[in-house]
Amino acid sequence: MPFIAFLPFLTIDINIDPTIFTAGPFTLTWHGLFTAVGIICGVSLSVYLAKKDGIPSDVGEEIALVAVPAAIVGARLFYCLEHFDTFKDDPAKIVTGITDGGITLYGGLIAGVVAGLAYGLWRKWPIAIGLDAAAPGMILGQGIGRIGDLINGEHHGTASSLPWAFKYTNPNTLAELGKSVHPTAGGYELIGDFLICAI
Repeated sequence: MPFIAFLPFLTIDINIDPTIFTAGPFTLTWHGLFTAVGIICGVSLSVYLAKKDGIPSDVGEEIALVAVPAAIVGARLFYCLEHFDTFKDDPAKIVTGITDGGITLYGGLIAGVVAGLAYGLWRKWPIAIGLDAAAPGMILGQGIGRIGDLINGEHHGTASSLPWAFKYTNPNTLAELGKSVHPTAGGYELIGDFLICAI
Protein backbone atom coordinates (compact mmCIF):
# COMPACT_ATOMS: atom_id res chain seq x y z
CA MET A 1 0.00 0.00 0.00
CA PRO A 2 2.35 2.72 -1.22
CA PHE A 3 -0.05 5.59 -0.48
CA ILE A 4 0.42 5.00 3.25
CA ALA A 5 4.10 5.86 2.93
CA PHE A 6 3.02 9.43 2.15
CA LEU A 7 1.02 9.65 5.37
CA PRO A 8 3.71 9.65 8.06
CA PHE A 9 1.47 11.70 10.35
CA LEU A 10 -0.59 8.54 10.90
CA THR A 11 2.31 6.85 12.69
CA ILE A 12 1.66 6.51 16.42
CA ASP A 13 4.35 8.37 18.37
CA ILE A 14 5.33 6.94 21.76
CA ASN A 15 7.16 9.54 23.83
CA ILE A 16 7.04 7.96 27.30
CA ASP A 17 10.07 7.36 29.50
CA PRO A 18 10.26 3.62 30.36
CA THR A 19 11.11 4.59 33.97
CA ILE A 20 8.25 6.02 36.03
CA PHE A 21 10.48 7.06 38.94
CA THR A 22 13.60 6.15 40.88
CA ALA A 23 13.99 6.37 44.66
CA GLY A 24 17.44 5.32 45.87
CA PRO A 25 18.04 1.74 44.72
CA PHE A 26 14.37 1.28 43.76
CA THR A 27 13.29 1.90 40.18
CA LEU A 28 9.69 1.57 39.03
CA THR A 29 9.31 0.98 35.31
CA TRP A 30 6.20 0.72 33.16
CA HIS A 31 7.22 -2.86 32.38
CA GLY A 32 7.35 -3.74 36.08
CA LEU A 33 4.09 -1.93 36.84
CA PHE A 34 2.11 -3.65 34.09
CA THR A 35 3.68 -7.01 34.94
CA ALA A 36 2.40 -6.61 38.51
CA VAL A 37 -1.03 -5.43 37.34
CA GLY A 38 -1.17 -8.35 34.89
CA ILE A 39 -0.38 -10.85 37.64
CA ILE A 40 -3.03 -9.39 39.95
CA CYS A 41 -5.71 -9.33 37.23
CA GLY A 42 -4.79 -12.79 35.94
CA VAL A 43 -4.87 -14.37 39.39
CA SER A 44 -8.15 -12.62 40.21
CA LEU A 45 -9.80 -13.92 37.02
CA SER A 46 -8.52 -17.47 37.59
CA VAL A 47 -9.67 -17.51 41.22
CA TYR A 48 -13.10 -16.22 40.13
CA LEU A 49 -13.45 -18.87 37.39
CA ALA A 50 -12.30 -21.64 39.73
CA LYS A 51 -14.86 -20.54 42.32
CA LYS A 52 -17.63 -20.71 39.69
CA ASP A 53 -16.64 -24.36 39.13
CA GLY A 54 -16.69 -25.21 42.82
CA ILE A 55 -13.12 -24.56 43.98
CA PRO A 56 -13.13 -22.27 47.05
CA SER A 57 -11.40 -18.91 46.61
CA ASP A 58 -8.86 -19.67 49.33
CA VAL A 59 -7.75 -22.77 47.40
CA GLY A 60 -7.21 -20.74 44.21
CA GLU A 61 -5.35 -18.06 46.15
CA GLU A 62 -3.16 -20.68 47.82
CA ILE A 63 -2.18 -22.13 44.45
CA ALA A 64 -1.39 -18.60 43.23
CA LEU A 65 0.91 -18.07 46.22
CA VAL A 66 2.93 -21.05 44.97
CA ALA A 67 2.61 -20.54 41.21
CA VAL A 68 3.36 -16.80 40.98
CA PRO A 69 6.76 -16.84 42.77
CA ALA A 70 7.69 -19.98 40.80
CA ALA A 71 6.75 -18.15 37.59
CA ILE A 72 8.95 -15.17 38.48
CA VAL A 73 11.92 -17.42 39.29
CA GLY A 74 11.28 -19.49 36.15
CA ALA A 75 11.11 -16.41 33.94
CA ARG A 76 14.47 -15.23 35.25
CA LEU A 77 16.18 -18.64 35.09
CA PHE A 78 15.03 -19.29 31.52
CA TYR A 79 16.39 -15.87 30.52
CA CYS A 80 19.72 -16.63 32.19
CA LEU A 81 19.92 -19.99 30.40
CA GLU A 82 19.18 -18.31 27.06
CA HIS A 83 21.93 -15.77 27.74
CA PHE A 84 24.32 -18.17 29.44
CA ASP A 85 27.45 -16.36 28.17
CA THR A 86 26.39 -13.24 30.07
CA PHE A 87 26.17 -15.05 33.39
CA LYS A 88 28.68 -17.91 33.23
CA ASP A 89 31.60 -15.84 34.58
CA ASP A 90 29.53 -14.05 37.22
CA PRO A 91 26.59 -16.24 38.37
CA ALA A 92 25.74 -13.73 41.12
CA LYS A 93 24.38 -11.48 38.36
CA ILE A 94 21.47 -13.87 38.06
CA VAL A 95 20.17 -12.27 41.27
CA THR A 96 21.99 -8.93 41.46
CA GLY A 97 21.32 -8.04 37.83
CA ILE A 98 17.56 -8.56 37.98
CA THR A 99 16.91 -4.81 38.02
CA ASP A 100 18.77 -4.49 34.71
CA GLY A 101 16.00 -6.55 33.11
CA GLY A 102 15.92 -10.02 31.74
CA ILE A 103 12.97 -12.38 32.00
CA THR A 104 11.49 -14.85 29.54
CA LEU A 105 7.72 -15.06 29.32
CA TYR A 106 7.44 -18.75 28.49
CA GLY A 107 9.86 -19.59 31.30
CA GLY A 108 7.44 -17.98 33.71
CA LEU A 109 4.42 -19.72 32.19
CA ILE A 110 6.09 -23.14 32.30
CA ALA A 111 7.41 -22.79 35.86
CA GLY A 112 4.13 -21.34 37.16
CA VAL A 113 2.05 -24.14 35.66
CA VAL A 114 4.42 -26.88 36.85
CA ALA A 115 4.55 -25.47 40.39
CA GLY A 116 0.78 -24.93 40.59
CA LEU A 117 0.11 -28.38 39.15
CA ALA A 118 2.53 -30.09 41.53
CA TYR A 119 1.06 -28.26 44.52
CA GLY A 120 -2.50 -29.09 43.46
CA LEU A 121 -1.61 -32.77 43.03
CA TRP A 122 0.08 -32.80 46.42
CA ARG A 123 -3.02 -31.29 48.05
CA LYS A 124 -5.28 -33.66 46.05
CA TRP A 125 -7.32 -30.82 44.54
CA PRO A 126 -9.29 -31.08 41.25
CA ILE A 127 -6.50 -30.48 38.75
CA ALA A 128 -8.54 -30.28 35.54
CA ILE A 129 -10.79 -27.52 36.91
CA GLY A 130 -7.76 -25.66 38.23
CA LEU A 131 -5.97 -25.77 34.87
CA ASP A 132 -9.14 -24.66 33.04
CA ALA A 133 -9.42 -21.71 35.40
CA ALA A 134 -5.73 -20.83 35.17
CA ALA A 135 -5.55 -20.58 31.36
CA PRO A 136 -7.70 -17.44 30.87
CA GLY A 137 -5.94 -15.73 33.78
CA MET A 138 -2.55 -16.48 32.27
CA ILE A 139 -3.44 -15.02 28.86
CA LEU A 140 -5.09 -11.96 30.45
CA GLY A 141 -1.99 -11.32 32.57
CA GLN A 142 0.22 -11.74 29.51
CA GLY A 143 -1.82 -9.20 27.54
CA ILE A 144 -1.73 -6.62 30.32
CA GLY A 145 2.00 -7.16 30.78
CA ARG A 146 2.54 -6.42 27.08
CA ILE A 147 1.35 -2.84 27.68
CA GLY A 148 4.67 -2.32 29.46
CA ASP A 149 6.50 -3.64 26.38
CA LEU A 150 4.51 -1.23 24.22
CA ILE A 151 5.60 1.75 26.33
CA ASN A 152 9.23 0.62 26.66
CA GLY A 153 9.73 -0.09 22.96
CA GLU A 154 10.53 -3.75 23.54
CA HIS A 155 9.90 -6.68 21.21
CA HIS A 156 8.80 -4.65 18.22
CA GLY A 157 8.90 -5.79 14.61
CA THR A 158 10.50 -4.60 11.41
CA ALA A 159 10.18 -1.14 9.87
CA SER A 160 6.67 -0.21 8.80
CA SER A 161 4.85 2.66 7.13
CA LEU A 162 1.41 1.40 8.13
CA PRO A 163 -0.83 3.88 9.96
CA TRP A 164 -0.65 1.86 13.18
CA ALA A 165 3.15 1.67 13.18
CA PHE A 166 4.82 2.90 16.37
CA LYS A 167 7.62 5.46 16.42
CA TYR A 168 9.54 5.87 19.67
CA THR A 169 10.78 9.37 20.38
CA ASN A 170 11.74 9.35 24.06
CA PRO A 171 15.55 9.36 24.42
CA ASN A 172 15.37 6.60 27.07
CA THR A 173 13.34 4.21 24.94
CA LEU A 174 14.60 0.68 24.36
CA ALA A 175 13.59 0.94 20.70
CA GLU A 176 15.50 2.63 17.89
CA LEU A 177 14.73 6.34 18.10
CA GLY A 178 12.55 7.80 15.36
CA LYS A 179 12.07 4.56 13.41
CA SER A 180 8.49 3.48 12.63
CA VAL A 181 8.05 -0.22 13.40
CA HIS A 182 5.39 -2.91 13.57
CA PRO A 183 4.00 -3.07 17.14
CA THR A 184 4.59 -6.80 17.51
CA ALA A 185 4.39 -7.69 21.23
CA GLY A 186 2.87 -4.41 22.39
CA GLY A 187 0.31 -4.30 19.60
CA TYR A 188 -0.48 -7.46 17.66
CA GLU A 189 0.20 -9.89 20.49
CA LEU A 190 -1.50 -7.65 23.04
CA ILE A 191 -4.69 -7.61 20.94
CA GLY A 192 -4.37 -11.34 20.28
CA ASP A 193 -4.00 -12.08 23.99
CA PHE A 194 -7.18 -10.17 24.83
CA LEU A 195 -9.10 -11.85 21.99
CA ILE A 196 -7.96 -15.31 23.13
CA CYS A 197 -8.97 -14.47 26.70
CA ALA A 198 -12.40 -13.29 25.54
CA ILE A 199 -12.96 -16.41 23.43
